[in-house]
Amino acid sequence: MRMKRLHYSLSETDRDHPDEAWTSVLWDHDGMWHSARDNELVSEACRILTAGYVIAVPTDTVYGLAALVQNTSAINSMYQIKGRDPNKPVAICLSQVEDIEKWAKVDDLPPKLLSALLPGKVTVILERKPLLNAALNPGNPKVGIRVPGSDFIRNIVDQVQQPVALTSANSSSETSSLQAEEFKHLWPHIGAVFCDDSNLKNEELRAGSTIIDLSVKGHYSVIRKGVCLAAVREKLKMFELVEGSAGLF
Repeated sequence: MRMKRLHYSLSETDRDHPDEAWTSVLWDHDGMWHSARDNELVSEACRILTAGYVIAVPTDTVYGLAALVQNTSAINSMYQIKGRDPNKPVAICLSQVEDIEKWAKVDDLPPKLLSALLPGKVTVILERKPLLNAALNPGNPKVGIRVPGSDFIRNIVDQVQQPVALTSANSSSETSSLQAEEFKHLWPHIGAVFCDDSNLKNEELRAGSTIIDLSVKGHYSVIRKGVCLAAVREKLKMFELVEGSAGLF
Protein backbone atom coordinates (compact mmCIF):
# COMPACT_ATOMS: atom_id res chain seq x y z
CA MET A 1 0.00 0.00 0.00
CA ARG A 2 1.41 3.39 -0.98
CA MET A 3 0.97 6.08 1.63
CA LYS A 4 0.96 9.76 0.76
CA ARG A 5 2.94 12.02 3.05
CA LEU A 6 0.81 14.76 4.59
CA HIS A 7 2.51 18.16 4.67
CA TYR A 8 1.08 19.02 8.06
CA SER A 9 4.18 19.46 10.20
CA LEU A 10 6.97 19.08 7.68
CA SER A 11 9.76 21.57 7.17
CA GLU A 12 9.87 23.91 4.20
CA THR A 13 12.74 21.78 2.84
CA ASP A 14 10.43 18.78 2.68
CA ARG A 15 7.77 20.85 0.94
CA ASP A 16 10.25 21.69 -1.81
CA HIS A 17 10.63 18.04 -2.78
CA PRO A 18 7.29 16.72 -4.05
CA ASP A 19 8.95 13.56 -5.33
CA GLU A 20 9.36 12.54 -1.71
CA ALA A 21 5.61 12.72 -1.14
CA TRP A 22 5.08 9.02 -1.75
CA THR A 23 6.23 7.40 1.44
CA SER A 24 4.64 5.68 4.39
CA VAL A 25 3.73 8.13 7.10
CA LEU A 26 1.39 8.13 10.05
CA TRP A 27 0.46 10.53 12.82
CA ASP A 28 0.48 8.89 16.23
CA HIS A 29 -0.98 9.84 19.59
CA ASP A 30 2.37 11.23 20.77
CA GLY A 31 2.07 14.00 18.20
CA MET A 32 5.00 12.87 16.06
CA TRP A 33 5.38 11.89 12.44
CA HIS A 34 6.82 8.48 11.66
CA SER A 35 7.96 6.96 8.39
CA ALA A 36 7.59 3.24 7.91
CA ARG A 37 7.88 0.68 5.20
CA ASP A 38 4.56 -0.36 3.74
CA ASN A 39 4.83 -3.87 5.15
CA GLU A 40 5.19 -2.43 8.66
CA LEU A 41 2.03 -0.34 8.57
CA VAL A 42 -0.41 -3.15 9.29
CA SER A 43 1.55 -4.19 12.37
CA GLU A 44 1.74 -0.59 13.55
CA ALA A 45 -2.01 -0.13 13.07
CA CYS A 46 -2.68 -3.29 15.05
CA ARG A 47 -0.39 -2.16 17.86
CA ILE A 48 -2.25 1.13 18.17
CA LEU A 49 -5.68 -0.49 18.00
CA THR A 50 -4.72 -3.06 20.61
CA ALA A 51 -3.60 -0.23 22.90
CA GLY A 52 -7.19 0.99 22.83
CA TYR A 53 -6.89 3.87 20.37
CA VAL A 54 -9.07 4.81 17.42
CA ILE A 55 -7.28 5.04 14.06
CA ALA A 56 -8.19 6.57 10.72
CA VAL A 57 -7.80 4.41 7.62
CA PRO A 58 -8.53 4.64 3.92
CA THR A 59 -11.10 2.17 2.60
CA ASP A 60 -12.47 1.39 -0.85
CA THR A 61 -14.91 4.30 -0.46
CA VAL A 62 -14.23 7.06 2.10
CA TYR A 63 -11.84 7.39 5.02
CA GLY A 64 -12.98 5.56 8.12
CA LEU A 65 -12.49 5.64 11.86
CA ALA A 66 -11.72 2.18 13.23
CA ALA A 67 -11.64 0.67 16.71
CA LEU A 68 -11.60 -2.85 18.10
CA VAL A 69 -15.17 -4.10 18.29
CA GLN A 70 -14.66 -5.98 21.54
CA ASN A 71 -13.10 -2.95 23.30
CA THR A 72 -16.01 -0.97 24.78
CA SER A 73 -13.83 1.97 25.79
CA ALA A 74 -12.49 2.30 22.24
CA ILE A 75 -16.01 2.16 20.82
CA ASN A 76 -17.08 4.95 23.18
CA SER A 77 -14.05 6.99 22.12
CA MET A 78 -15.03 6.59 18.47
CA TYR A 79 -18.45 8.04 19.16
CA GLN A 80 -16.96 10.91 21.15
CA ILE A 81 -14.39 11.75 18.48
CA LYS A 82 -17.02 11.82 15.78
CA GLY A 83 -19.68 13.47 17.92
CA ARG A 84 -22.03 10.72 16.81
CA ASP A 85 -25.45 10.13 18.34
CA PRO A 86 -24.98 7.05 20.56
CA ASN A 87 -28.27 5.69 19.25
CA LYS A 88 -26.92 5.54 15.71
CA PRO A 89 -25.25 2.19 14.95
CA VAL A 90 -21.85 1.63 13.41
CA ALA A 91 -20.85 -1.28 11.21
CA ILE A 92 -18.12 -3.84 11.73
CA CYS A 93 -15.38 -4.76 9.31
CA LEU A 94 -14.21 -8.32 8.69
CA SER A 95 -11.29 -9.65 6.67
CA GLN A 96 -13.05 -12.55 4.95
CA VAL A 97 -16.58 -13.30 3.80
CA GLU A 98 -16.30 -16.67 5.54
CA ASP A 99 -15.98 -14.89 8.89
CA ILE A 100 -19.45 -13.35 8.72
CA GLU A 101 -21.22 -16.42 10.10
CA LYS A 102 -19.20 -16.13 13.32
CA TRP A 103 -20.70 -12.73 14.10
CA ALA A 104 -24.10 -12.80 12.36
CA LYS A 105 -26.83 -15.24 11.37
CA VAL A 106 -26.57 -16.36 7.76
CA ASP A 107 -28.59 -19.60 7.69
CA ASP A 108 -31.53 -18.06 5.82
CA LEU A 109 -29.40 -16.54 3.07
CA PRO A 110 -29.06 -18.19 -0.35
CA PRO A 111 -25.73 -20.01 -0.68
CA LYS A 112 -23.00 -17.87 -2.23
CA LEU A 113 -25.01 -14.64 -1.90
CA LEU A 114 -22.52 -13.00 0.44
CA SER A 115 -19.55 -14.00 -1.68
CA ALA A 116 -21.33 -12.47 -4.68
CA LEU A 117 -21.64 -9.14 -2.88
CA LEU A 118 -18.37 -9.07 -0.96
CA PRO A 119 -15.58 -8.03 -0.80
CA GLY A 120 -16.70 -4.69 -2.14
CA LYS A 121 -18.41 -1.38 -1.53
CA VAL A 122 -21.38 -2.97 0.22
CA THR A 123 -22.56 -3.16 3.83
CA VAL A 124 -24.90 -6.05 4.61
CA ILE A 125 -27.18 -5.94 7.64
CA LEU A 126 -27.91 -9.20 9.40
CA GLU A 127 -29.08 -10.44 12.76
CA ARG A 128 -26.16 -10.32 15.17
CA LYS A 129 -24.86 -13.20 17.26
CA PRO A 130 -24.18 -13.06 21.02
CA LEU A 131 -20.41 -13.19 20.54
CA LEU A 132 -20.45 -9.59 19.34
CA ASN A 133 -19.76 -7.01 22.05
CA ALA A 134 -23.14 -6.10 23.59
CA ALA A 135 -21.90 -2.52 24.02
CA LEU A 136 -21.73 -2.12 20.25
CA ASN A 137 -25.09 -0.77 19.07
CA PRO A 138 -26.76 -1.81 22.36
CA GLY A 139 -30.35 -2.98 22.05
CA ASN A 140 -30.07 -3.36 18.28
CA PRO A 141 -30.62 -6.98 17.16
CA LYS A 142 -28.86 -6.31 13.85
CA VAL A 143 -25.36 -5.44 12.76
CA GLY A 144 -23.94 -3.96 9.59
CA ILE A 145 -21.00 -5.87 8.18
CA ARG A 146 -18.36 -4.78 5.68
CA VAL A 147 -15.69 -6.76 3.90
CA PRO A 148 -14.10 -3.89 1.95
CA GLY A 149 -12.15 -4.24 -1.24
CA SER A 150 -9.20 -2.74 0.62
CA ASP A 151 -6.35 -5.06 1.52
CA PHE A 152 -4.96 -2.68 4.13
CA ILE A 153 -7.96 -2.65 6.48
CA ARG A 154 -8.67 -6.33 5.87
CA ASN A 155 -5.09 -7.25 6.75
CA ILE A 156 -5.44 -5.26 9.96
CA VAL A 157 -8.58 -7.18 10.90
CA ASP A 158 -6.89 -10.46 10.07
CA GLN A 159 -3.92 -9.66 12.29
CA VAL A 160 -5.89 -8.42 15.33
CA GLN A 161 -8.08 -11.54 14.99
CA GLN A 162 -11.32 -9.73 15.71
CA PRO A 163 -13.58 -7.31 13.85
CA VAL A 164 -13.06 -3.58 13.94
CA ALA A 165 -15.89 -1.11 14.25
CA LEU A 166 -15.88 1.18 11.23
CA THR A 167 -17.55 4.54 10.62
CA SER A 168 -16.75 7.43 8.30
CA ALA A 169 -13.90 9.74 9.36
CA ASN A 170 -15.70 13.03 9.78
CA SER A 171 -17.60 14.89 12.45
CA SER A 172 -21.21 13.80 12.64
CA SER A 173 -23.44 15.51 10.04
CA GLU A 174 -20.40 16.64 8.03
CA THR A 175 -19.43 15.39 4.56
CA SER A 176 -17.49 12.13 4.33
CA SER A 177 -13.77 12.44 3.62
CA LEU A 178 -11.92 11.45 0.47
CA GLN A 179 -8.64 12.99 1.67
CA ALA A 180 -7.13 12.89 5.13
CA GLU A 181 -6.80 16.67 5.32
CA GLU A 182 -10.58 16.93 5.22
CA PHE A 183 -10.84 15.64 8.78
CA LYS A 184 -7.66 17.30 10.07
CA HIS A 185 -9.58 18.74 13.02
CA LEU A 186 -10.00 15.18 14.33
CA TRP A 187 -6.32 14.22 14.12
CA PRO A 188 -5.39 15.28 17.68
CA HIS A 189 -8.01 12.86 19.02
CA ILE A 190 -7.00 9.87 16.88
CA GLY A 191 -4.33 7.32 17.69
CA ALA A 192 -3.01 7.31 14.13
CA VAL A 193 -3.93 8.55 10.67
CA PHE A 194 -2.96 6.22 7.82
CA CYS A 195 -3.09 8.07 4.55
CA ASP A 196 -3.54 6.88 0.99
CA ASP A 197 -5.20 9.44 -1.25
CA SER A 198 -4.18 7.81 -4.52
CA ASN A 199 -7.45 5.95 -5.05
CA LEU A 200 -9.83 8.43 -3.50
CA LYS A 201 -10.24 11.09 -6.17
CA ASN A 202 -13.71 10.06 -7.31
CA GLU A 203 -16.36 12.33 -5.79
CA GLU A 204 -18.98 9.63 -6.25
CA LEU A 205 -17.26 7.64 -3.52
CA ARG A 206 -18.45 10.16 -0.93
CA ALA A 207 -21.81 8.39 -1.07
CA GLY A 208 -20.16 5.54 0.84
CA SER A 209 -20.97 1.86 0.67
CA THR A 210 -24.36 0.63 -0.44
CA ILE A 211 -26.22 -0.61 2.64
CA ILE A 212 -28.57 -3.57 2.21
CA ASP A 213 -30.64 -5.20 4.96
CA LEU A 214 -30.72 -8.97 4.46
CA SER A 215 -32.19 -9.87 7.84
CA VAL A 216 -35.57 -10.99 6.48
CA LYS A 217 -35.57 -14.32 4.65
CA GLY A 218 -36.13 -13.98 0.92
CA HIS A 219 -36.19 -10.17 1.05
CA TYR A 220 -33.87 -7.22 1.04
CA SER A 221 -34.23 -3.57 1.94
CA VAL A 222 -32.11 -0.66 0.71
CA ILE A 223 -30.97 1.41 3.68
CA ARG A 224 -28.55 3.61 1.75
CA LYS A 225 -28.06 3.83 -2.00
CA GLY A 226 -24.32 4.33 -1.75
CA VAL A 227 -22.03 3.96 -4.74
CA CYS A 228 -23.13 0.68 -6.32
CA LEU A 229 -26.87 0.14 -5.79
CA ALA A 230 -27.62 -0.78 -9.41
CA ALA A 231 -24.99 -3.51 -9.47
CA VAL A 232 -26.11 -4.81 -6.07
CA ARG A 233 -29.74 -4.98 -7.18
CA GLU A 234 -28.74 -7.02 -10.20
CA LYS A 235 -26.93 -9.52 -8.00
CA LEU A 236 -29.82 -9.74 -5.55
CA LYS A 237 -32.18 -10.35 -8.44
CA MET A 238 -30.04 -13.30 -9.52
CA PHE A 239 -30.68 -14.85 -6.11
CA GLU A 240 -34.42 -14.15 -6.39
CA LEU A 241 -34.60 -11.86 -3.40
CA VAL A 242 -37.60 -9.53 -3.28
CA GLU A 243 -37.20 -5.89 -2.36
CA GLY A 244 -39.27 -4.75 0.60
CA SER A 245 -39.16 -3.15 4.00
CA ALA A 246 -36.91 -4.97 6.45
CA GLY A 247 -37.04 -2.32 9.15
CA LEU A 248 -34.49 0.28 10.13
CA PHE A 249 -30.88 -0.54 10.97
